[in-house]
Amino acid sequence: MNNFFTKHLKNRLITLAICAVLYLALIFISNFTALGHAYLFSWTIDNLYGFTWIIAAIFIVFNGLPAALAISAGNFAGTFLGHYLGTYLNEQVRAQITPDMSNEQIGYIYEINYPFGIWILTVLGSLLLGIILTIIFAVIARLKRKPQTENS
Repeated sequence: MNNFFTKHLKNRLITLAICAVLYLALIFISNFTALGHAYLFSWTIDNLYGFTWIIAAIFIVFNGLPAALAISAGNFAGTFLGHYLGTYLNEQVRAQITPDMSNEQIGYIYEINYPFGIWILTVLGSLLLGIILTIIFAVIARLKRKPQTENS
């Protein structure tokens, strides 16, 4: 069991450092820049980035390093993509409000939350990509370990 946790320790520590830098950068941006007042940045800091850092840590412990890196990078990229693209989409949709629209229609337009939707889709997409890469790398590693037999 001890070998399970110490195998490839250097790779795990490097992955942990990269993930930590990404999360710490988001914490710094959310707390010490003007972006911290933006909806998505303040929501993610209040909700500890949806606890995606726990998922990354679990992948690191169980040697899913590509998945850990993918979810951390997806969270980082998704926060920015969600903020900028989501805000742009919100503005485009809200610009279509006309005086003859009902309060129900206007309320529906204001209920749509593009920044969060884009963030969560980016995180989930990167997690899926990371899991697929982890599986592919595990299969490749297993194939490399198999003793090659020659067919004569």
